[in-house]
Amino acid sequence: MSSIKSNFAESLRNTILKNKVVQKKERINQCCKFVENELVKLMSNSDKTKTLQKLSWKNFEHSSKISSKKLDSYREKILFSYIVDN
Repeated sequence: MSSIKSNFAESLRNTILKNKVVQKKERINQCCKFVENELVKLMSNSDKTKTLQKLSWKNFEHSSKISSKKLDSYREKILFSYIVDN
């Protein structure tokens, strides 16, 4: 009798796990489909694409000066943490 119960419990557990996996796959597929639809909309709307490209360049900040300052800051933090810890 106990083997029947354990087989039933195992079968039930497997069914529940399979259902959870299927549900997660469905949610992922829905998200992928949503992203795909939004990309298609964006590609078909050249005005929106141009606007987003302009905004991207407008908000783009990169220069050797900024990079150097960031690297110096990181080096200082690393060196300071090394000195404090040792």
